[in-house]
Amino acid sequence: MNIRYLTFSDAQAFSFGLGDLEAGGLTPRGLLFLALEPTGAVHLAIAEDPVSVASLRVGEKLVLPWDLPGRYYHYDSVHRLRPGHVLYNGDRRLHQPGAADEVAGALTLFLQRAGRRSVFFGCRPHQPGSWLASRQGVIALHDSGFVDAVVVHEELVLARRIMDDHLWLLTLADRFDGFTPVFDSPLGNVLMLERRVGDGSLVLTCERGLVEVDVSRLPDVKERARFEGAGNHAVVGRLAGHGFTVTRGTKQPWGFDDLALPSLVRAPRGSITALGKSLGKDPVEGGG
Repeated sequence: MNIRYLTFSDAQAFSFGLGDLEAGGLTPRGLLFLALEPTGAVHLAIAEDPVSVASLRVGEKLVLPWDLPGRYYHYDSVHRLRPGHVLYNGDRRLHQPGAADEVAGALTLFLQRAGRRSVFFGCRPHQPGSWLASRQGVIALHDSGFVDAVVVHEELVLARRIMDDHLWLLTLADRFDGFTPVFDSPLGNVLMLERRVGDGSLVLTCERGLVEVDVSRLPDVKERARFEGAGNHAVVGRLAGHGFTVTRGTKQPWGFDDLALPSLVRAPRGSITALGKSLGKDPVEGGG
């Protein structure tokens, strides 16, 4: 896929630019990467050919390359929650340029016009950060240790906590009241969460392996399957029923160090047991 890189001077220019691109037929599926420069400039990557993204799945988007040289702070995902609330994940340095929430806000207006709740971007290795923005301001969830925030629907958010073996649930009420533990990992600290819920389930990458949990009846969370092992691999996303997008790094009690670019790994029926066995043979496809 040929990727086109666009640069906007600031969040306002990015908002106007999105409007022009939307008028030209751009949809949320066509947003491949979003990043900020330390100067505050906004960089957006889209497909040169809009037709080429018509069948692009999130798992496939996660392995696309970012070939623009320079220093950038990337967004992983942006989500519209209940009215007035926005959640976004990405490089923990995103707020250094000073307008990360404005860029995310402009993007949620684009999502709203398109009738979409979320957009996921390609992967770049970085220290994870998660933010909840509302009319009351911006809360850096990672300041309390919560990262890899996953939206279930507009009022329910799941996250992991650094140096912790639980899955945590945030229920958005009239104010932010913090997270509640809803699942205790049987395989040690949770080091990474799959980026989105698929078929009511979520894969947790833990210190000693993979755990798939059923989150369709929150706050009740049940284990569906587990695979002890998987080495230094972590699940980022999935191709429904076919396989997973995985990355690899050095496991630490708090997460992963030296993460590699993601790759696709086939697993029949989307089984984490099949995935774990495949990882033992290391048959990765694509990615960097």
